[in-house]
Amino acid sequence: MYNEIMRCPRGDGELIARASTGVGGIPLTYYLCLACLGHWTSPFDANYLPLSALPEGNAKEEVAIGFRCPQCQEPLERAHNAALAPDVLAWYCTSGHGYFFPRGNL
Repeated sequence: MYNEIMRCPRGDGELIARASTGVGGIPLTYYLCLACLGHWTSPFDANYLPLSALPEGNAKEEVAIGFRCPQCQEPLERAHNAALAPDVLAWYCTSGHGYFFPRGNL
């Protein structure tokens, strides 16, 4: 999906590509930060990523100070929509590149 190294939106590490099979057998890719255990994923893949493929973690409140899109480096905005449970924290790229879910929120 991406040819260059992507940095975690939090800035704490490199994002490592992981493959999974989604609902209906759709091949998916998500990116994991080994430092914070957050996940970056495309808007499409976020809808089909099986939760069993992800490492477990405890959700915690995150303050998005300086979170940036790994592709365009623009600031991420807090996601608020009906598809997210009220207790799930996520940030998105306003240019449509993807979503960042801190540890325990995907």
